[in-house]
Amino acid sequence: MVVDNLQSLIDEVLLLAKDKEKYIEKIAQPYPLIEELRKELSDYADVSIHDALKVQVYIDHSEFKSGDLEIYYQTRLTFSKFVNAVRLTFYCSVKNPDPRTHSGYIDRESDDDCFIQEQFDLCEKLWPFFEKHGITPILDPIYDYVIPGLDFINQEIVFYGAQPTVGLLFFADFFGYAEELWG
Repeated sequence: MVVDNLQSLIDEVLLLAKDKEKYIEKIAQPYPLIEELRKELSDYADVSIHDALKVQVYIDHSEFKSGDLEIYYQTRLTFSKFVNAVRLTFYCSVKNPDPRTHSGYIDRESDDDCFIQEQFDLCEKLWPFFEKHGITPILDPIYDYVIPGLDFINQEIVFYGAQPTVGLLFFADFFGYAEELWG
């Protein structure tokens, strides 16, 4: 099937989306980067599909206690199908802080202080992987915060990057018009 214009492509996706099982089978499952990413991350990444519109990869890291605080680390990659973007997020969650001590923004010298070496090692491994697939990462630090009355602190660093080539390959492979277009 040759797609003549964007509207017919959108119509085809919307029609397919009415049948959730077929939609997941045809759109969510064969996303081109996921198999390569599985190989890159070996066995310690949990690849899951969320709402069939994006693929999420969760990597749980070390957790440890510091006094009364329990600190959890996670790295998350989210691949969105329709906006052709990937988001790499470092998470550090601190449970049960004393709200009298931790109120508002927390002073520290750099974002690096929030995270563990394991996360930065993973980032170093993924950076060339993203570049190989035409994704240019951009660093966007989001400062840690505390909401008074709640018992956690969240802090994250987010990388954004467009991946138009991957998006094109995805739709070309799925709708089967790549051969007619490029021989």
